Amino acid sequence: MPDDTLITVIYSLIPLLIGILIVSILPYIFRWKKLEEVIPGITGLFKKYDITQPRIYVKKDDYINAFAVILAVPPYTVVTSRVIDLFDSKEIFAILLHEIGHHSNKDSISSTLTISFLMFYLMLIPFYIFLSIILIVLNRYDLLLWTLLVLFLSRTILAWLLTPLLRKNEKNADLYASKILGKNKIWLISALNRLENATKNEPKKISILRLLRRAFCLIYFDPFLTHPSTPERIKYIRDSP
Repeated sequence: MPDDTLITVIYSLIPLLIGILIVSILPYIFRWKKLEEVIPGITGLFKKYDITQPRIYVKKDDYINAFAVILAVPPYTVVTSRVIDLFDSKEIFAILLHEIGHHSNKDSISSTLTISFLMFYLMLIPFYIFLSIILIVLNRYDLLLWTLLVLFLSRTILAWLLTPLLRKNEKNADLYASKILGKNKIWLISALNRLENATKNEPKKISILRLLRRAFCLIYFDPFLTHPSTPERIKYIRDSP
């Protein structure tokens, strides 16, 4: 029936819409500082390279991370306070250029948006599991079958297909940053080396969020494992024109 089909489509979009809403309001809820408030000199680097500075927030976190939130309204970039502590301003600028590279041209925007849409389904699997329990209580086994199908596809085939796409996306972002920096692409290489050393030397911390994700997800999928290796990244950055 058409009505059932419409309900199914709307149902499948619920996690995505919730995800967009959440990431859009996060900076305001947690009152993340803007990067220029933490590193005033970073604005000068953007002007020097004639790059429009995007909205960049600093999130208090002990993990080394930076990421572009393309699906937020409006989009923004996040760096953790650990990045601010460990990297100098030139390395942070190189890292930010990498993130800007994720939405620097039409192809990058298209691939990044596609991956972002898919990633929301990977990260919000616990929501589907919770809905499955409700559907069993309500005897809505038609929607329950759809939920189980989404769970299976996202935790197996979808995760497997995403890996090469993510690696290609990360490489394109690296090459974008390298091209902008020119002879100063050593800043990006320095940042990658520092990241590698810091990751090796820092003790692994157990996060409640990670434990919950491992418990709820049928097959654990860590998006950070989909970056190319550091030696591989440094090689193609050095080889780039």
